[in-house]
Amino acid sequence: MRPSCTDLLRAGFSFAVIAGLAALQGCGVADGYGVAGVARTHSYFYVANYNSSTVASFQLENGVMSRSATSRTTGSGTSNPIFGASKFRLPYFYLANFISGNISTYSVAQMTADLPSELSNSSLISAGPGISSLTFHPTLGKLYATYSNQGGQNVVAFSVDSASGVLGTWSTAAAGVNPYSSAVTPSGSYLYVANAGSNNVSGYSVNPSTGSLTSLGAATSVGNTPRSLLMDPLGRYLYALNESSGTIHAFSIQANGSLSAVAGSPFNSGMSGPIRMAIHPSGNTLFVANNTGNTITTYGISASTGALSLVATLTPSGLTQPYGMAVDPMGTSLVVAFAGEEKVAAFEINSFLGTLTGVSSGTQDVGTGPRNITFVQLERTE
Repeated sequence: MRPSCTDLLRAGFSFAVIAGLAALQGCGVADGYGVAGVARTHSYFYVANYNSSTVASFQLENGVMSRSATSRTTGSGTSNPIFGASKFRLPYFYLANFISGNISTYSVAQMTADLPSELSNSSLISAGPGISSLTFHPTLGKLYATYSNQGGQNVVAFSVDSASGVLGTWSTAAAGVNPYSSAVTPSGSYLYVANAGSNNVSGYSVNPSTGSLTSLGAATSVGNTPRSLLMDPLGRYLYALNESSGTIHAFSIQANGSLSAVAGSPFNSGMSGPIRMAIHPSGNTLFVANNTGNTITTYGISASTGALSLVATLTPSGLTQPYGMAVDPMGTSLVVAFAGEEKVAAFEINSFLGTLTGVSSGTQDVGTGPRNITFVQLERTE
């Protein structure tokens, strides 16, 4: 049985520790200690379905998935959602629509019960077709989008109104050919873009006041068709997954933003048709969805060097073509969308080994062509 807040206090835990546990576990006034109005964090996730132009919404609590009654269409004037983005405590979800070239902004309802939240479209903004990724700046009100269209290959920085969630004025910076994925350092000092057409990674310094981008110089070469770019949570290492080469290039990020290859890079053990990556919040584990191989590969990450070491390769029973994937913010589950069956599954993560121990709560239906999974965290006073 879970200890109450009273038990924790009697055991010698500080009030600060108890309050933190209360936020995670929900202990509080019901335990008799009188900690009324405890803020508890809830995790929701949304699946962007490229082919059916829909979004499926779910809640994940203690490894158990539940979903809303139906998937939502992405709305008039939008098509082929490919990537989503959110920011902690910001009650909005942003969706990049690849073909229509615009970004949908949705408000995420503050629910009064543990049920999947609903989406309601509130605005639409466009900078041209070919949008493929979205990345929030950690401290500034900026959302970065990668675009590949007839007007150029660019990274676009949008302003974000924290009150309304509406996207506003933007600035652009030139990228390589077919910029497809992006990542920003936790400090917000540098942003990187994987260019799937020119097989390299562009780096930018970020203006600390305006969020505008300045090129760091020549792009860094990687493998063929880099489509997924991730950074460890501390901003020490950058990983570029190369779809056509079937490899991952790993780099250490220097103080000036330059990239240095990690010893042993590129890595390719255990992969077959890799398409997407996800990283554990601890920074110790990297997961890879192998779309054509119908497997999920787990790598350990060296804290001292950033090198990858193969841990295990999982072949999920009855599930094929893994595509979008994401680790829940608490680090307990890996959620994966399977295009073959148009389903999503949550795999339990072994906290000691980083391995996947099986589907924790069955599967749920999604739309056609699931491409991306985005978690949204909301706090609710209980």
